[in-house]
Amino acid sequence: MPDPISMNRSVPVYNAQQQSSTTMGAGQAPRPPQQGTALATGTVSDSFEARARTGTSGNVAGGQGQAGASVGVGGNAGATGSVTTSGVNGSAQVSADATARANAGITYGGQDASAGGNVEATAGANANAGANGSIGLTGVRAQVGANAFAGVSAGAQVNGQVGNGALQGGVGVQGHAGIGVRANASAEFSADRVGLRLQLGASLGLGASVSVNVGVSPRAIGNWIGSWFR
Repeated sequence: MPDPISMNRSVPVYNAQQQSSTTMGAGQAPRPPQQGTALATGTVSDSFEARARTGTSGNVAGGQGQAGASVGVGGNAGATGSVTTSGVNGSAQVSADATARANAGITYGGQDASAGGNVEATAGANANAGANGSIGLTGVRAQVGANAFAGVSAGAQVNGQVGNGALQGGVGVQGHAGIGVRANASAEFSADRVGLRLQLGASLGLGASVSVNVGVSPRAIGNWIGSWFR
């Protein structure tokens, strides 16, 4: 008999906390929180999953045969954020997947000796998207991206730098056999790096994606130029 469909769903949860660090003693002034101390944090998330399975078994061609199949879908979404003495951080993401599996097998013999075989096939796809960023004393950073793909892929990448990281760059290429799209971008503005990373691609049957990484380091440039006069 087919097994019933099973479903699981999590309950959204939100957590918040407030922390302070002050130490009082005789003749002492309040001590401020250390750098990076969390002042408030929050998290919210939700997920779902649904699976259905069925199977059968019996005598087949003088042996014991069995076959089964399952399908399922699932997904999740979440977001987090925090405020610290160093700045503000936040992220959010969402994903979904679907899979289908089928198998069949047969066994000959018993406990003393047996032999058999089994075959299985799986098909699936997934998609996800997300974003995160931070603003603080060390700079501003942000990243966004989305991916959806079913198939196989392979690729290569080259990178280079000049002046101990003063100038940085890289290019990559990836080939795909399947169907999907890909888009990711990140940027950073700080004393250690001012740069951009991009990755774009698509495939329908056969496809490709290209990634580019370009950046400079103001701190490394200053050190590099200063080394000329030493």
